[in-house]
Amino acid sequence: MPLLSKECEVHSLMSDVNNLAKPLGRKVLCIDDDLDVLKFEKVILEGAGYEVLLASSGDEGVNLAKVRGVDLVLLDYEMPRMFGTDVAQRLRAIQPTLPIIMVSGGDLPEEAARIVDCFVPKTNKMATTLLREVKRLIHPGRICAFCSLPIQNEQVPSVLLEAGKEVHGECYFKMI
Repeated sequence: MPLLSKECEVHSLMSDVNNLAKPLGRKVLCIDDDLDVLKFEKVILEGAGYEVLLASSGDEGVNLAKVRGVDLVLLDYEMPRMFGTDVAQRLRAIQPTLPIIMVSGGDLPEEAARIVDCFVPKTNKMATTLLREVKRLIHPGRICAFCSLPIQNEQVPSVLLEAGKEVHGECYFKMI
C-alpha cells in the first residue's frame, strides 16, 4: 500500500504544520530504496520547512552526507546491497553525533536499535510520528506539548501547563 495514498492524513497534518513556525535551514537526508516512501517523506518534511535531500541507496546517502552536511538522517533498515545498520555505522564514523531515525516496515532488530536514536515504523500513522521525532531530535530543549515544534522567543509568550508541559501561546488558544 503506497504511503502517498494517505492523502487525508497528509493534508490534515500539512494544514497544521503550515500554521506554525518553520524551522530555520535544517537539512534532513532521507535514505530509502522505495521511491514512494522518499516522496512521502519529502512532502511531509518540506511542508514543515526542512530542506530535504534524497538518496535511493546507502552509498548515495553516505556520499551526500559527506558532501552536503546534514542535521538528521531518516534511514530505511532493509535496502539492497547495504542494510541500514551498515549505513548508520558509516554515517556515525563521519559525524558521531548525527541524529539518525531508522524506519522499517517490520520489526527492528536489537542491534539496529542500539545504533540509531529512534525507530519509526512504516504505518499509516508514520507522518505524525516521523515529524514529531524529527523535531525532537533536531530541536532539543523546549518543545510545545500541542504541536511538537520547538518553543523559541515569540511575540505571544508560551504558556506553562500542569506537569511542566509548555505550549506556544497560539497553540494554547487552539486548545481552549
